Amino acid sequence: MSAIGIADALGLIVEAFGAQKAFTAGQARAYAKALATVPLALLEPMARHAIATRRWLPKAAELLQDAEACRRERLRGLVFDLCEACSQQGWVEYEIDGVRRMKRCACWVAHQARIQAVGGAVPLALPPAQERVDATGGDGDERGTSL
Repeated sequence: MSAIGIADALGLIVEAFGAQKAFTAGQARAYAKALATVPLALLEPMARHAIATRRWLPKAAELLQDAEACRRERLRGLVFDLCEACSQQGWVEYEIDGVRRMKRCACWVAHQARIQAVGGAVPLALPPAQERVDATGGDGDERGTSL
């Protein structure tokens, strides 16, 4: 699957939700600006996720949530293949002028590159907020009872 750009991803979404006439150039610019942090490799999966799971044309924040869901799914599929050189720790020892030092092993560096290829370790969108409930089952307004 080849990577598509923001305009193509938006085109898929707008077409799928039948919003071609209602979607303005200004909206397209706003969506493009909001989605600028989404890696190219996640744009098409994000669009397909939105089409499969949303009832209405999603807002930009919802598309970021869709991109985050795709990023997390791809990260779950990555396996850190440790090697014998680093004793399965991700670090190798080396020596300079009689001083022993440590550096990251090639297996760890390769794993980090795979993480970056699927969108990196930093979330694209935060999960939806959840209401806070204290231990007494109240709303947390009682003095001394909130967590």
